[in-house]
Amino acid sequence: MMNLLHFMQCATTLIEAVSTLIQVIQTLFHMMPPIL
Repeated sequence: MMNLLHFMQCATTLIEAVSTLIQVIQTLFHMMPPIL
């Protein structure tokens, strides 16, 4: 069970990091003019 708890904590941290990265990318796309 400790391994499962550790995995859940790592997964939550990874999901938070990915969502933060997506927000940063969206902000950059809104700041820069569309290339296409």
